[in-house]
Amino acid sequence: MADGAGEPKVRIDQVALAATRPGGLSDRDLDHPQPGDTSDAYALRVGGWAIGDGQPVTGFELAHQGIVLETVPAIPSAEDEHGARMELAVSSLELPYEFRVTARAVLKDRSRARVAILAGTRAAMPPGPAHGPVPVLVTTIGRSGSTAVTNLLCHHPDCTGYRPWDTETRMVSYWASVLRGLARPGSYERQLEQPLGPGFRYWWAGEPRHHNLPHDDPALPALGREGVEGVVSFCRDQIGRMGTLLAQAAGKPAARFIVEKAQPEKARSVAEVVEELDPRTREIVLVRDLRDTVCSMRAYTEKTGVIGFGPRGDSSVEGSIRWLSNVSAKTLVDYIERRGAAAHLLRYEDLIERPEATLTAVLDFIGASASPAIVEQMLTRLAAERERREAHATTGSAEDSVGRWRREFSKAEQAVAEEVFGPQLEALGYR
Repeated sequence: MADGAGEPKVRIDQVALAATRPGGLSDRDLDHPQPGDTSDAYALRVGGWAIGDGQPVTGFELAHQGIVLETVPAIPSAEDEHGARMELAVSSLELPYEFRVTARAVLKDRSRARVAILAGTRAAMPPGPAHGPVPVLVTTIGRSGSTAVTNLLCHHPDCTGYRPWDTETRMVSYWASVLRGLARPGSYERQLEQPLGPGFRYWWAGEPRHHNLPHDDPALPALGREGVEGVVSFCRDQIGRMGTLLAQAAGKPAARFIVEKAQPEKARSVAEVVEELDPRTREIVLVRDLRDTVCSMRAYTEKTGVIGFGPRGDSSVEGSIRWLSNVSAKTLVDYIERRGAAAHLLRYEDLIERPEATLTAVLDFIGASASPAIVEQMLTRLAAERERREAHATTGSAEDSVGRWRREFSKAEQAVAEEVFGPQLEALGYR
């Protein structure tokens, strides 16, 4: 990695080769980076080689906390039929400010073997003026009451969303995704190479499959620095511009906040990306008793025929419990711990049982007026939207949705839920 003028965009503090093992790799090494290396581009580039033990290396990947950030095919070695060269590059915007990543070889039998572990730091996105409504993200998993919560917030005179009952508007998530996509080295490097094969129409999206560019190509720092900074500025501007247009379309042109849903993620979330673009961003993490979430998932699938929540439409209650615990609940618990005080934790049950105090705390967190008159008006307007609620709800009232698992789970199913969800329920404050 080349040294750059000014503050480095990426700095490598530690590099450690992983131990070889039978059936994995017989040998491996890293050419770059080395401890103390810096980069003036918003990218982490890793180069080296690996030799499979008894089978060839077919690809390489870079992972952070078990999440694969980038994958590339191997460059076969001319000297060893089981060996291959690695040239990996990942956008630093996909990493936390202090990161620890693992470079792994993918073997012919699809097993993985670690090549090296790298630790370092990365610079923040370049700052710039933010305009338009402040993004308010309601981060949660499915069937946790997010539709009702976003609509409730949109009844505040200073808050808006675009058709929150009717559609899953994800304007903020969209531009965050555009930024993350175009900031990938595998995307912007395509400017220097002719795209080949199928998919030419969307070649700018960039699959990292070309190996003609050396890691020290003189054009790469500029593409990964000024090029990425231009995309950052553009996406920041688009969030402000589109937020203003959607507020106008919703009939609230003077709205100070725009509300939409988001999802927790194991690596970098929408909220974590957007709050770098716009430090005004506020995040509310919505949680619900996981046992009630299972009931709601199953009832919604039965009601609508849409298999969008849970493993399969015909899964048993136990299967749904284990699926939710393994797929979504663990991510949510880890995410809440990671975000800490940066996000406001909202329990669905608190909003049902203590609506005035709970809503007041949410409004205080985002910086909106929380006068008793406004809070009462918001709750009254949400309650009046009974017909719209019925399209999303799976119980006769919000009160009936709290603790429904006691009525709907058998004793055996309750015992399974207690065993599987126990630590997660405790972490979420349900113990």
